[in-house]
Amino acid sequence: MRRAEWPANMPGVAVSPHIPLLEMPPRSHLSHLPPIGVGTALVESLSSYINRLAWAYRVNARTLVAYEVLPHLSGSHYVQAGPLRLGGFGRTRSMVVNGASLVAYDWAATLGQLTMRSDLRQLTLHQQAAVVQRCLSCQELQSAIAAKASPGHCT
Repeated sequence: MRRAEWPANMPGVAVSPHIPLLEMPPRSHLSHLPPIGVGTALVESLSSYINRLAWAYRVNARTLVAYEVLPHLSGSHYVQAGPLRLGGFGRTRSMVVNGASLVAYDWAATLGQLTMRSDLRQLTLHQQAAVVQRCLSCQELQSAIAAKASPGHCT
C-alpha cells in the first residue's frame, strides 16, 4: 500500500509558510438570547428573561442562577450563602430583580456581561423610575397635588 503525501510536496502546488491567524471575536459566557418586546409596552421582565435563558439550556432557573449568575454578581444582596440556600428564587425572591433598586441594576449588568447584551437594563423598572422621578419633581404635578386636582401632562 502506498503512503499518501501532503500536496505541498507535489510539484505545481504552492503552500504559503505564513498563514495569517484569524482573530476570534469575544464569546459570551451564556447564550446571546434577545429579550422580548424591548422598546414596547409589552417588554418582558428580567425574571422572565432568566427563565427563558434557563429553558434554552434545559435547566430550571434556580440552577442557572445558582451556578452561572450568582458567582458573577458584584453585590451579595439577599443570596449571601450561595446556591444551596436559593430555594425560593423562582417564587418570590426573583421579583426583586425586576425593580429599580441596586439589586436589579446589578443583576441586569451581570446578565448583560454574561450574555454580551447591552439592553437587559430595559427589562427592569430603572427607566420607568427615572420617568416617575422626573414627574415627581415637575412643578405641574406638585401644584396639582397641592390643589388636589388631576395633573395634566408632565414633561
